[in-house]
Amino acid sequence: MFDSEYDFKFVIIGDSTVGKTCLMLRFVNNFFPENQNTTLGIDFRSRNIEIENQEVKCQIWDTAGQERFRNLTTSYYRRADVVLIVYSIDNTTSYDNIEMWLNQAKINTASEIEIVLVGTKNDLENREVSYQAGSELAKELGVLFYEVSSKNGKGIENMFVGIIEKLIQKKKNNDEIINQTQTIKKPFDVTISHVQTEEIVKNDNKNNKSCC
Repeated sequence: MFDSEYDFKFVIIGDSTVGKTCLMLRFVNNFFPENQNTTLGIDFRSRNIEIENQEVKCQIWDTAGQERFRNLTTSYYRRADVVLIVYSIDNTTSYDNIEMWLNQAKINTASEIEIVLVGTKNDLENREVSYQAGSELAKELGVLFYEVSSKNGKGIENMFVGIIEKLIQKKKNNDEIINQTQTIKKPFDVTISHVQTEEIVKNDNKNNKSCC
């Protein structure tokens, strides 16, 4: 039995051919396509996962990296909880374009959204971007950082679980703040109502005395 249910939307962005679709397929279907075609426009998958005795629905939106599709994909940022900015560790250009993708995400999303930097294909030996470079850039940008491999699945489940746990905690904190705010307001409203009632009684007494 599950205590509650959460629904989180993930949007995956980054240059073409960095492995965005493979990342989604590995997490949702535990599958790695050896010959994956380039995404045209948008692809969408979902997966339910149990975390801390709670059922969580993950909506994964995979966007095309080609420039001609970027205007098309901006509307899919709406109501997103997480943006995964993906680069490939064997592609320096995709790493150099991270800040461009980050700026696009910030323009199209709310300020409280969770942004995560993800280096893919860390099973490859011909690395062009070091782990340290990715980690330091993430710290500089103030975002989370993970390196993963869609081919062997290394790090992907842990990454999504870690992000989801953070989202759940953030939601619980927000709900607690809302509840505290409502609790504070109630006694104040009652006090005001009580004062107003006393004033009405006093005024009635004055009117009664004048009539006598």
